[in-house]
Amino acid sequence: MHHTLTSLEHTLALILPTPSMRSHPHISEEELKYILDNRDPVDNDTATTPWKAIFSSIPMWGIIIMQFCNNWVFYTLMTCLPTYFNDVLRFSISQVSYFLKCSYNVQ
Repeated sequence: MHHTLTSLEHTLALILPTPSMRSHPHISEEELKYILDNRDPVDNDTATTPWKAIFSSIPMWGIIIMQFCNNWVFYTLMTCLPTYFNDVLRFSISQVSYFLKCSYNVQ
């Protein structure tokens, strides 16, 4: 179900965007005026991504390491789960196939 909703969201994100806010079909004139009046001007020629500041940030490295460890543990458990059910709990994989399938879908 989660993957279906994500696919639908990505499809809509590819279909619905417009070249500018001014040409968007679902934005009112009042809303457009509010957005344009209250945004900071950005010079696209001089705006650059601060990669050095991003990758020298300790919180950023904490997020990267946490995400790596989370993925490592999750996929290790998902890979070893059928063997655990079979060898330790003495369930045949055909008996618990529904529950194993659910654990992959929860992801």
